[in-house]
Amino acid sequence: MRTWLSIAMLVAGCKSPPAAGTGAGSGSGGAAPSAGSAQACQLAGSYRLRFRSSGLEGYWLRFKVAGTPPRARVTAMARLLDLDPGPIDTVADPGACRLTLRAHNPQVGDLKIDLAVDPATGAVQGELTRTRALAPGDSPSRIAGVRDRGPVAPAAADACFAPGIYALALDRKHRWNNTAPGDKRSCARAAEDTEPIHLRVEWLGQTLVIDTVEDEPPWTEKLLARETLARGGPCEVELDQQDSATELHAGLRFGDGAASGTARVTHQIVEGTDEDENIWSCQTTGLPVTARRVAALP
Repeated sequence: MRTWLSIAMLVAGCKSPPAAGTGAGSGSGGAAPSAGSAQACQLAGSYRLRFRSSGLEGYWLRFKVAGTPPRARVTAMARLLDLDPGPIDTVADPGACRLTLRAHNPQVGDLKIDLAVDPATGAVQGELTRTRALAPGDSPSRIAGVRDRGPVAPAAADACFAPGIYALALDRKHRWNNTAPGDKRSCARAAEDTEPIHLRVEWLGQTLVIDTVEDEPPWTEKLLARETLARGGPCEVELDQQDSATELHAGLRFGDGAASGTARVTHQIVEGTDEDENIWSCQTTGLPVTARRVAALP
């Protein structure tokens, strides 16, 4: 017998187009820095970029650039590009404030990432191409984000969203109900199988981003979920999430390294084998959820 209960969350546009003001853009190679900029180009720093794969936008590419000439090093696994932490071929053009990254592997074929860095704001725009794509629109596609040269500090009004890794727990005692009238199959396993969901909370420019990550370091992002965010009152977010088994809507309020709220969840339970599956749906509303910050960002 196998039963699944999986809830994955992502906030502020992850798996959706990058938000305005974070370097999002389209077009070949991204926008070049403005000709009238008086800022000298500094390519060194930590880069956090989001790209499209499998028909969804918002996956992460994280790398650092250092040295003379500048060279890039991937700092976190990018699963959908099959890139592990380590050096990546780099061509730097400080005069034009541009970077080109190249790689080759069986998953993506020939990978090329052309990037333009705004020397004044650190916003990054560019284009990703790959000779092996998973879905239409994956290549060429835009890639955008920021280059950080120091700690990222949110506005004072948003300080309640402290960056870090959070463990979100669902109340195991809350009641679940079968969604089909007259269906007597139990939803007890839905409550029994709930486990803490680990979330990465961070700022991408002025945009709040929350990703679902694995439950242990290095906190690799989980894949293939659809999520949207609506900011409510101060320190409040509304999350909508859907994956192959679960639909979730949650309202959370953050503060002091923690969060709390309630959620509505519909979950599909699967029992049996691949040849003989038994499937039904369960739902709960007003489900209490709490989160606590368990680690600093890697």
